[in-house]
Amino acid sequence: MQNRRSFLATVVAGALGVRVARGGIASDKADSASLVSLSGTARQVGERLGTLNAADLRAHVAEMLAGWRKRGLTETEMIARSQPYRRFAEKFAPHWLEESAACAAAAEVPVDHFVGYLAGKYRDLFFAEDCTSFAAAGEATADGATIFHKNRDNFSRPQVAYHKHIVDAKGVGGFFAVGDTSDLGVMMMVNERGLAGSADVGGLPETHPKGRGVMNPDILRLVAERAERCEEALAIVQQMITDGWYAGGSKVGTHWLFADRFGTILRIAQNSVEEKHWFHRDGLVFLARGETPAANQVRAASGKLSIRDFHEAAKSPDICFGSSISGLTVRIDPRKALAGGTVWAALPAWSPSLPLYVAAKAVARPLADGACFKAGARLLALRDSTSSTEFGKRLVFHEDFLARRREVQSQLYEDAAGIEQRLRAMDAAGQQEQAADLAAQASVAAWQRYQRWNAEMVPQ
Repeated sequence: MQNRRSFLATVVAGALGVRVARGGIASDKADSASLVSLSGTARQVGERLGTLNAADLRAHVAEMLAGWRKRGLTETEMIARSQPYRRFAEKFAPHWLEESAACAAAAEVPVDHFVGYLAGKYRDLFFAEDCTSFAAAGEATADGATIFHKNRDNFSRPQVAYHKHIVDAKGVGGFFAVGDTSDLGVMMMVNERGLAGSADVGGLPETHPKGRGVMNPDILRLVAERAERCEEALAIVQQMITDGWYAGGSKVGTHWLFADRFGTILRIAQNSVEEKHWFHRDGLVFLARGETPAANQVRAASGKLSIRDFHEAAKSPDICFGSSISGLTVRIDPRKALAGGTVWAALPAWSPSLPLYVAAKAVARPLADGACFKAGARLLALRDSTSSTEFGKRLVFHEDFLARRREVQSQLYEDAAGIEQRLRAMDAAGQQEQAADLAAQASVAAWQRYQRWNAEMVPQ
């Protein structure tokens, strides 16, 4: 008789059309993907992250420290300039310091250097182009759910997608996020309470640049861990300005987009000393590129919008560039938030979006250690005829590539629909543990489908 795990592997295989081997779903490669869970104590999560991404963490910290030293900063001065971040964490999120200490130890990096890196890595960053965030809610979507998406535009740095929940921190909830391999902050997220958010450039002009305090990824993580509604996110952003925690940019502040399961969309534009905000319901909101053909196509579908419409727009050449290093899409159920659903991540943004099953509370390892992003970046270097990742530079893919990407994305949609149906049935039957196992194996199967697609697309 099959044990539970082999039985679930058979169920997944039936839904996805993949081979089953003893012990689980077979991969085309011997080193099949494992799963990464970032649920645990702050120390456990930090150790896992530091072990998982040690090479990137060491390289990125060393690179930034070298840059600072070239500018004449001593190590003592570098550590001193990270103190506002440390004070912020002590006040609002002391578990971050425990997580960062464990992460640094596992990666064999001095903890003061790592905290300095977390505090200062974005301080002088200036984007030539804005990222693209958009959301729809209420009457704009096919079923009244909230849909949220962000394409992140930046210079090429390894991206990860993951679920994180620090279980020994009071009042802290779990969330899915996308960010850098070496960063504990987040660039876009959706939490288990049903609030999604992104932090983009394009806020109010900086009239009084500060250069001290914390940056967008830290504030967004604070929102991810604490808030449920857009109104709560606004209160946190306002507190960061009023209390002087927000460091701000050198020329322009932050443009925020939040959307919650209650059908509210919130846009905030801020600098270091003030903010303006707008609430929206039953509509579609773009933070940038809202007048492009892709955005107009989404707008034309208002009233019946789905994840597929968002993905089609997000991967169009009007919105997706060589600099679009990652994407996150989520449908938030008004009643259940993320329960039983799927979060979609694309690493990089132009590649097929992969399902992250919420029930698994884990992701396939290549999504969490940068391997998925690096595979996509290698493919882009081989396929893009512009050979450029400049901001706003259109990608030029041949129709055979685009057709195969559409085919694989459709297969991933079909896979996810079948898995979600089975997960709902298991949840209704009180089989939460079995549902978690099924979701975990389906996550690995999705990665393996992507892996095969990536290999097929390499020019011969």
